[in-house]
Amino acid sequence: MNALHALKLTARTSLHDRTFRPVRNRDGVWMATYPSATVPAILRTAERMESDTLDFFCWRYVPQAGDRVIDVGCGLGTELPTFARLVGPDGSVVGIEAHPGTFAVAERVKAENHLENVLLIHAAVTDHETEVEISADRYADQNTIVGATGATHRVRGITLDRLVDSLGLDRIDLLKMNIEGAERQAVAGGGQALARTQHAAISCHDFVADHEGGPDEMRTRAEVHAALLAAGFTVTERDDDRPFVASYLYADR
Repeated sequence: MNALHALKLTARTSLHDRTFRPVRNRDGVWMATYPSATVPAILRTAERMESDTLDFFCWRYVPQAGDRVIDVGCGLGTELPTFARLVGPDGSVVGIEAHPGTFAVAERVKAENHLENVLLIHAAVTDHETEVEISADRYADQNTIVGATGATHRVRGITLDRLVDSLGLDRIDLLKMNIEGAERQAVAGGGQALARTQHAAISCHDFVADHEGGPDEMRTRAEVHAALLAAGFTVTERDDDRPFVASYLYADR
């Protein structure tokens, strides 16, 4: 079964990339190797993942050598190789992911790409220290702790303030956040962390309610915008034809 599945994934990925792209199972995770990185086999090339990272999260600020990056909601780890390369050996990247299966893929990305400057933490970032439930019935990178119903996983919840204090971080050069509607709670629990942050790129999820029939509680941009202003940031919104990109907020000091 694994050999047949590998053949199918290799054929599909190779057709998509228009070049032979072998796909292998690495500790239960299907990975495709490109010249620049080894990444999950999800029909996006490593080069496309990097260009998306720079487009979505580095539109206002591109991390520099020696920077400290916190990736809240690192998902499948598709941004990790880019962030790790940009900050270099003197910098660091902290990736936080709540869903256990998704976290396992991020761990595999770290291992396959030898990302020694990346620390991964399995937790949900929220507004108080407690266990939370995250959905388990969606695509791997779209699970959420907002109104999770049906099949769920119970995971540790941690505030951004507690996380930053536990790591001893006195500065955050880029805070990237993409946590499927829970950004309101994460910002509420991160006042001290935001005070140490120079730049932030936060994916708000109003587009899920506005264009995909999602619940009203996915509309977070107004509250997150207000919280960022209160924390002393200059906040930029993006005029973009892509609804999910137009929901991003960029904050700078």
